[in-house]
Amino acid sequence: MKSKISIVINLFKKNTFLFSLLITILFILFSVGLSWEFNKLVLSNPDPLAHYLLEPNNPLKFLSNWDGPQYLRISKNGYTDSTLTKFLPLYPILVHAFNYLIPSTLIAALLISWVCLVFSIYFYLKIVDVLFGVKNNLNRFNYLIFYIFFPSAIFFVATYSESLFAMLALGAVYLALKNRYILAGILSSLFLITNTYGFLTLLFILLILFEQKQKIVKLITYLGISLIGIIGYSIYLLDKFNSPLAFILSQKSNGWLNGHFTELVSSFNIFTLVFIILLILGAIYWYKKRKSFSIYLLSFLLIPILGNQFGGFNRYVLMAFPLQFMAYDYLKNKALLQKVCLIVLIVTWTYFSLQYGGGYIGG
Repeated sequence: MKSKISIVINLFKKNTFLFSLLITILFILFSVGLSWEFNKLVLSNPDPLAHYLLEPNNPLKFLSNWDGPQYLRISKNGYTDSTLTKFLPLYPILVHAFNYLIPSTLIAALLISWVCLVFSIYFYLKIVDVLFGVKNNLNRFNYLIFYIFFPSAIFFVATYSESLFAMLALGAVYLALKNRYILAGILSSLFLITNTYGFLTLLFILLILFEQKQKIVKLITYLGISLIGIIGYSIYLLDKFNSPLAFILSQKSNGWLNGHFTELVSSFNIFTLVFIILLILGAIYWYKKRKSFSIYLLSFLLIPILGNQFGGFNRYVLMAFPLQFMAYDYLKNKALLQKVCLIVLIVTWTYFSLQYGGGYIGG
């Protein structure tokens, strides 16, 4: 019996995909169970705009709040209005395709997010190997815990495009670190039509390739491949709405781009302050190790500055993954401080999960 158990443990130690699958299943069960079962602590938001109303009897409807239902409506009806174009098309397209096999749009969307989370974790662990030379999956988990229990990680299991984006972006970063620039470009082309802050990741990957002394022709090739998807989307928008940049201009419908300093101040909160401090600390930490990582972290500070608000900032920072690497790498030899930080992390993650399940946080 012991030998069989040791065989299974060794299998999960060595097989990164199986380990990623196991972690994803446990994380989903924990996240959904917490948001659902314990959300009696948080009264549901009475605002109907906060919730998905098209499947009122679906027990998992609490996983689709605020922007989540917008993706589902687009998957069913397409872009009926130019203000919806800020929700980039890859996630709704995949939901629409899955909907042919799965009658429930909500379940189709959740399954996509959950499957993508498996590969997101897989690429995250592979990057840990490249950066830190950690090959044992059980040891890699020490880095992973700062990723899956990041305060806003509830969006990985909801009907948002975060898991899809994370899979594509982390995959592209991993391939770039391995100097496989063409495959990195293909994934980049896809993540650019998944989330608007993908342009930050595009810059990040270009910096990685430059840092690794890739030739200019390879950088241009990578960039050219990367822009195929967003150029295609812009052509579609030009034809349908006579505006190739509608996906940028539509941000104004939520107060982005056309706000004032007062909106920036009014949307500021304690979590925003903590994330800003962490981004700056992360940038300082990475500056001498990998300047590309440092610049990438600082680039997230451009989002509220350009948009004139901090709306969604907590969700966007979820993809500032060098921050999570920095957290464990800095704390790994500080046992007591590491335990304190993990407790704070899990408490804030629980808070975000409960609030999202109740319809109070939507990114």
